[in-house]
Amino acid sequence: MDEFDFALNAKLSAGNEIALGLGLISGLLTSVAAAGLAATMFVAFSALGTADDLDGWVGAGIVGAGLVVAFLQLAVFWRKPVTGESPS
Repeated sequence: MDEFDFALNAKLSAGNEIALGLGLISGLLTSVAAAGLAATMFVAFSALGTADDLDGWVGAGIVGAGLVVAFLQLAVFWRKPVTGESPS
């Protein structure tokens, strides 16, 4: 196979995301599932580099927007863990 098969990549990626998402939802091996999703997103980002439409500033803007949203989500929902306190 000399040429990259985008259709096969899309099908494998979709199946991988569904399976790993179900693993996260069920709480089954959450660290492995999270690492798998991170790896899938890395491959998806590297595949964006092959698309002519998303090169340069557009691709960087998408990544930047994702990082801003991630930090905002952490700022809104993160709470310091309570230790040494018995539940009432």
